[in-house]
Amino acid sequence: GTMYAVIKLDIDKVDSLCRSIGYKNAAIANYNSYNQIVVSVKHECANSFSNRIKEQGGIAIRLNVNRPYHHMLMKPAADEYLRVLQHSKFDIPNCTIYSNVSGESVTNNFPQKLYKQIYKPVLWIDIIEKMLNSGIRTFYEISPKSVLQSFVVDIANGQANVVDLSMVL
Repeated sequence: GTMYAVIKLDIDKVDSLCRSIGYKNAAIANYNSYNQIVVSVKHECANSFSNRIKEQGGIAIRLNVNRPYHHMLMKPAADEYLRVLQHSKFDIPNCTIYSNVSGESVTNNFPQKLYKQIYKPVLWIDIIEKMLNSGIRTFYEISPKSVLQSFVVDIANGQANVVDLSMVL
């Protein structure tokens, strides 16, 4: 499969389109922001999906990946990974960690959370909203490229400060 970033369409319209194609063929993989959703799509449905997004007034940007990450098609790989995770030891973190799968803070059951994040959608909007609701107002992006800061700005709607540290790497 592959993945598409979809912009200029709201979440409900993107989900409705995925439902009409069939979730086994196309499903939301990343709830990045209110302005960008990423969808994992089976290869044989990719052109049809892209065309239907355009017909709805959206823009579909094919990502440079060769797998439908965060989609049920990745479950066999996740099952293999779980076998490895079950033999790993996880300490209790000394800071708050938010789960991509639930959007909630987590302190235990890390193997299951890591397992599920391979084939379940990334709930970035939920994570940022939970962080904002807990009083967090400053976010640091430390990466080779500035990708997440625009998502945080969109979700926070002026309630947060984003510090871009990508240039220091």
